Amino acid sequence: ILVNDYLTITDPDIRAALGLPTSIHETKDDTYTILSNGNQIEVDMQGKTAKCLDLYTATGALVVRCQYSNNISISGLPHGLYLLCVTDEKNKKTTKKLRL
Repeated sequence: ILVNDYLTITDPDIRAALGLPTSIHETKDDTYTILSNGNQIEVDMQGKTAKCLDLYTATGALVVRCQYSNNISISGLPHGLYLLCVTDEKNKKTTKKLRL
């Protein structure tokens, strides 16, 4: 399915096989602080570097992926609800809802 020029896979079995999120839920984690200046998102991990930052639309389409960085450029993305998945060096994933 194409939604706003992004490929969206809605079948949960296919999403799981591809390693994509199969449900929307927010993980509470006070060790990360998320800051935005309108052009980029910065994840403050108390001096650590994220292994991977993935930004998904509310429908689950991956729009930005950054590896070994704590910053994601969001310039040009439409306003709306997004999910930010932060993977740390121990492969622990934390998902936060963001409204841009």
